[in-house]
Amino acid sequence: MDKRGRMLGRIVTAGVLLLAALLLLGGCGGQPGPLEQPPKVDEAQLRKEAEERRKAEEEAARLAEERRKVEEQRQQEELIATVGVVGEPPPVGPLPEPVVEGIPFDEAVPPLPAEPMLRVAVLAHGAPAGTGRQVAALIGTHERERLEERLGMAVSIVYVAETTRPLPRDSEIHYRKDYLRAAQSVAAVLSAAQWIAPMTDDELTQPRVDLLVHLGKDYR
Repeated sequence: MDKRGRMLGRIVTAGVLLLAALLLLGGCGGQPGPLEQPPKVDEAQLRKEAEERRKAEEEAARLAEERRKVEEQRQQEELIATVGVVGEPPPVGPLPEPVVEGIPFDEAVPPLPAEPMLRVAVLAHGAPAGTGRQVAALIGTHERERLEERLGMAVSIVYVAETTRPLPRDSEIHYRKDYLRAAQSVAAVLSAAQWIAPMTDDELTQPRVDLLVHLGKDYR
């Protein structure tokens, strides 16, 4: 009887242990909880914010364009006040009266020529509209002080003109005798490379012009 009791006790003990193991496994594994849901996207709000950003960018672009136009108008008015209205170049006149020759420029110590004034004319040969004015404003307004300090003479724009005569190069600067250094200084402030050469015989007949800045259609 004791033997059967002991066997029964072992069976009960084994069953209790098995039940405890099953309960433990069930507690560890458990049923999977609900998956976390991603936050809900408010598409209407996103569209509204995108539209507001687009409108803000358009408004900023509009204001920038207005400022650009105002500045362009101011520069044009300043240029007109400085050099007058753009027109055709003056006709070739008679040879100028002979003047006393000035001392030629010296690269080390440049003396003043006989007349302490650099007179510049700008000719646009099929260049984009407004190019002649822009270059004249650059030489006669924005860079004038620096040029005057370097050359030791006043800088003046005598006229700006537009012509359809073709130009073999993008840009050329023709100088009167003794004004080579002035031509080089003016070329240094322009945005494109320049071809520098003496004035032609026809150009020399134009009085009151020391430098002729020729701008071709490809000048930028």
